[in-house]
Amino acid sequence: MKNFRITNGFKKLANAELLGKASAIKNCLTNNLHFPSPVPSLAQLEEAINSFSGAVQKAESGDKQAIAVRNQQKEVLVKLLHRLGNYVLLPPMETK
Repeated sequence: MKNFRITNGFKKLANAELLGKASAIKNCLTNNLHFPSPVPSLAQLEEAINSFSGAVQKAESGDKQAIAVRNQQKEVLVKLLHRLGNYVLLPPMETK
């Protein structure tokens, strides 16, 4: 049996597009009654967005170290978005 993997294309987005998409996702999930306790938390997502945004600005100088940090922060943000996507697709079952 073949394993299937859902991809969302976050890795392929340009930095500005990824920041826009991540911010839109955070805004849509904020106070959303259908997703009351997202995993990862929206605070974690916001922190990753802010870290990546700052790293993008610093990397504009062309400094190799700053570019490496930007790439690392992008990877962190993409992983959080993947986890959040899994939560939205398969939210935890409520126990009664």
